Amino acid sequence: SIGSSAFSDCTNLTGVTIPDSVTSIGIHAFSGCRNLTSITVDPDNLHYSSADGVLFNNSQTLLVQYPGGKAGVYVIPDGVISIGDFAFSGCTSLDNITLGDGVISIGAGAFWGCGSLSNMSIPDSVTSIGHSAFRSCTGLTCVTLGDGVTSIGPHAFYNCSSLTSLTLGNSVTSIGDDAFRDCTALTQVTIPDSVTSIGNSAFRSCIGLTSATIGNNVTSIGDFSFYECTGLSEVTIPDSVTSIGSAAFSGCGSLTRVTIGHGVTSIGAQAFYNCTSLTRVTLGNSVTSIASAVFYACFDLTRVMFHGNAPDPDSVSEDIFAASSPTVYYRCGRMGWSDTFAGRPTAIWPEIRAFATLPHGIGFQVIASEGQEVNIEACASLELDDWTPIGQVTVPEGNHKEFTENDDLDAYPTRFYRLALP
Repeated sequence: SIGSSAFSDCTNLTGVTIPDSVTSIGIHAFSGCRNLTSITVDPDNLHYSSADGVLFNNSQTLLVQYPGGKAGVYVIPDGVISIGDFAFSGCTSLDNITLGDGVISIGAGAFWGCGSLSNMSIPDSVTSIGHSAFRSCTGLTCVTLGDGVTSIGPHAFYNCSSLTSLTLGNSVTSIGDDAFRDCTALTQVTIPDSVTSIGNSAFRSCIGLTSATIGNNVTSIGDFSFYECTGLSEVTIPDSVTSIGSAAFSGCGSLTRVTIGHGVTSIGAQAFYNCTSLTRVTLGNSVTSIASAVFYACFDLTRVMFHGNAPDPDSVSEDIFAASSPTVYYRCGRMGWSDTFAGRPTAIWPEIRAFATLPHGIGFQVIASEGQEVNIEACASLELDDWTPIGQVTVPEGNHKEFTENDDLDAYPTRFYRLALP
């Protein structure tokens, strides 16, 4: 047997011949042998074999070790179904690799530190990507995952600092902890509807990320999942999500608007801490628990809007708005609301009710808190998004104000209205 790390960091080693007596080779046996270009196995060995200087198991279904100093391009033979743990780790001279259509699994650390790899296309046959499989592949710019991949292991693409293009297949169900952490050049990511969970720190410190689309079947967003994604400007959390982890979006300094879906029941501590550009948050109708300092130090936050009933005060930390000064708006008719919430003033969320067609125009009621000024805008087409201010009202005692648009409405096949706060 050859033990784990037996020849690790033998930097002058250029070739290895393995006799027929060897029955086991430990992990990292030839790790760090940066000048090793060939591994040859005696043809009579019943456990291992070699081809083109590469070490395999006897049946050549498992690629065990690629020599650390072997440079250029490599095509994995069609018979290989598994790439072993750390098989290509530290192969810094490997420029390009093609995975055969028979490969099913990529082991832990399989390509860790392959700094010269620039593109990786993973075929549909692959179902799992192991822990740290492509970690610190700092030259990797483009990754495409086939539709067979169901899980992305923890740290799988951690510190792939040149990665700019990422395509996730439609069968991925889980993104592991730290999977894309420190992928600082990544600018956008679309998480497909197949994904149900986003692991802790999955996209942490992806400082170039400006757009993140979260699929409609994600149920949990892990702790620190988008922590310090300083380029992210807007986030919509779908109705499928039930929990947002602690510090999930903390330190996202460019984030201006957040919409939280109706399925979310709990928001973890410091989830949006220090989002210094955040101005508006809309929360769905199921939020029952808000942990400590969720919106702490969101200095520009002016509006937090609740669809549902007021959460039980015992489930809401008193410091959720520390160093932030928003007004909390709630829907008319919802239960449990008072003049303040977590130490901040509350008001009725302005809305339109009781439309009526009148001889001289269209009339409706504006519902809002007494004394609230509300701007009224209209447009003829939602596709054009050409909203025009048509008036302003101040809501009197009784929380409603009549408004009529006196215009030649025959000129509009359709007419849309919305309210805006000054």
